[in-house]
Amino acid sequence: MDFNNKNKFHIIFYLLGLLILAGAFCWFLGQIHMIINILIVSILVTYLIAPCVHFLHKKGVPLTISIVIVYAALLAIISFFVAYLLPIVKLEFHRLIANMSTMSASLNHITSQWALTIQSWLPTTLKPMVEPEKLSTQHIMQFMQNNSPSLVKNSMPGFLSGVRSMASIMGGAILVPLLVFYILMDAGIYKESFVGCLPKAWRSGAVDLLRRIDYVLGKFIRGQLIVCVTIGFFVGLSLWLMGIDYAILIGVFSGIIDIIPYVGVAISYIPAFIIALLNKGPLFAVFTIIVLQGVHWLEGHIIVPAVIGRSVKLPPLTVMVALIAGAEIGGIMGMLVAIPVAAIARVCIEFYVEKNPAFGPLTEEDMRLPDTPYPLEAN
Repeated sequence: MDFNNKNKFHIIFYLLGLLILAGAFCWFLGQIHMIINILIVSILVTYLIAPCVHFLHKKGVPLTISIVIVYAALLAIISFFVAYLLPIVKLEFHRLIANMSTMSASLNHITSQWALTIQSWLPTTLKPMVEPEKLSTQHIMQFMQNNSPSLVKNSMPGFLSGVRSMASIMGGAILVPLLVFYILMDAGIYKESFVGCLPKAWRSGAVDLLRRIDYVLGKFIRGQLIVCVTIGFFVGLSLWLMGIDYAILIGVFSGIIDIIPYVGVAISYIPAFIIALLNKGPLFAVFTIIVLQGVHWLEGHIIVPAVIGRSVKLPPLTVMVALIAGAEIGGIMGMLVAIPVAAIARVCIEFYVEKNPAFGPLTEEDMRLPDTPYPLEAN
């Protein structure tokens, strides 16, 4: 075996070893998914409250006291919303459940009328596709149950089961604050330990890369929370001013689901459209969607640039691919962390390109089309 073939053999063996280790690591993470979920939530909470803790600490307040003060303020805010907002949401939810059968019958009647109208416009061969029975709520729910992807059937129950297990076995409500406390207390130690394990030639670059990742994650996580609260408030206020039932409940739902970019916006339209349709007819339902689209336009063009800025810098296609991949890998929790992981990958690639002398900024000369025609003309 010559030298080149020997090198190729070692490279292939090395890559196979890396793949095996990566597979074993993913399998291991799957076995401890409950603690992984707790750790992810703890990291998210840490990024939310870290600026306040650091601000108090820089003012001379001991770090432990700073964390306790922020915890107390956070508890007061949560208690305020629970005391004043939760009763309203609970009341509207009970009303919605009580009126569900009546609303379902009304929706079936409306969809049947639409189906009959559409059938009168279609040729005979296409009429069976829009039969009124196929558009009933019972048929749609049965269709979704039978044809929903494995994500909904498997990931959602697994995620909810994990949440229940955390609550019953590990006491997630107590464990998360403890983990956040220790992360804030020892963040510097974790950083020094990680950098100390690297070769000296890499350490300055690693510190710079960690600083960039910390900035992007903090900007995105804190900004996304502000965006969700803002959207929930404006959606609820808009629907309430329009006189639509369950406006506060829909606003809370829109704020929560907006944490998933693009997908959350589309899902939030559904309950608002249905309620407006049942309350005041199809034209008002369309007008409701137009109003909500205006709110989300403000989100995309004013609120998000002002709060998050260009820190993430991910195009919509990348965001959608990351969300789908996250959903396939980790269900709901995977969708929540998909964008931060994609942002970290973008920062790492950007850092590598910036530090590698073989790369450089893209110029007009790089994108200039060659003068030679294609395909080449025959002589």
